[in-house]
Amino acid sequence: MYVVAASGDWGQIVWGSQPAYDFFRGLHEADRAKTIALFKLFARVGTGLRNKTKFKKVQGTELFEFKPTQQIRFLGNFRRRGRFIVAAGTRKKKWKLDREDIDRANRLLDAFDAAQRGVN
Repeated sequence: MYVVAASGDWGQIVWGSQPAYDFFRGLHEADRAKTIALFKLFARVGTGLRNKTKFKKVQGTELFEFKPTQQIRFLGNFRRRGRFIVAAGTRKKKWKLDREDIDRANRLLDAFDAAQRGVN
């Protein structure tokens, strides 16, 4: 799956998995609007977005998280040519992200990369 969620001067935010896109589509309209606004901002300024309450590296991993609300998280990582791949979406249930959410995002990123290389 390769669907662009937002484009800007920096690059693109891309839905890298159907589960991430489905999670997004299942959100309330206001939360979807906040998510798209954050994606558009990031697509415009990229790593110049210094607001750690909205975007930061997930400690101890190679993943980054978008935080459109206090509970909603979108996990993903950077790829070449100015692309950020959104692999997974989740509702944060406690202070730290669940390890299962991190592992799932990594698996989905691996699947995205394999599909881009033409490997199943």
